[in-house]
Amino acid sequence: MRYMRSGFGVAVAVALLAAVAQRGAAAVVVLKPDPVAGKDAQLIGGIDSATNSGAFPYLITNIVDNARSIGLIEFALGIVPAGSTINSATLSLLHSLNRSLNSQYDIFRVTSSWDESTVTFNTAPTFDPVAASSLTIPDSSVDLYRNWNVTGLVQGWVDGTYSNFGMWIEEIPVQGSATAFFRSSDSSEQFRPILTIDYTPGAVPEPAALAIWSLLGVFGLVAAWRRHKRAA
Repeated sequence: MRYMRSGFGVAVAVALLAAVAQRGAAAVVVLKPDPVAGKDAQLIGGIDSATNSGAFPYLITNIVDNARSIGLIEFALGIVPAGSTINSATLSLLHSLNRSLNSQYDIFRVTSSWDESTVTFNTAPTFDPVAASSLTIPDSSVDLYRNWNVTGLVQGWVDGTYSNFGMWIEEIPVQGSATAFFRSSDSSEQFRPILTIDYTPGAVPEPAALAIWSLLGVFGLVAAWRRHKRAA
């Protein structure tokens, strides 16, 4: 019985140390909202500048009369704990139609609120004109996801450095020759936008606390060893 108790003490101590070691471990979340949870809209200039396209299955359609086509998209980030370190964050949009070899699409931080069901080109939110991410399409393929590195944006939102009003996506140069179609959250499940976030939670034990837990674990191991010696 004493040996069993000593073995239990060792197991508890090891489990305690393992639990402490696991705190602060990296995690990955993949956000792929459906039409109800998703928030995205297309803003089209020209003759459609007063039209709302919040329920449209496409986020960007660069084809109509060479008018501006802007995609707005916003993800709810409540699942990522405040204070986390964002190791990487990737926005993936399904490029479903129209080959656009060497065309460039940049992402900008939206700086004011907008409503998916009412926003139009004429009522567009404001945005930071400095691109947060840029992608030049390197091939003429379609029906595949294109990926933007948005690590800095997501880190700023999680930190509270700025409010999360989402992203503005547009061809650069504005009203250039690109014709790519990108899908929105109102498309079928396999085509919807994805935000993949790799993060490390910020709630890691302070060094002093970590040292105390480590000492407790060591004391537990020593006590278990002594009990085992007495029982032998």
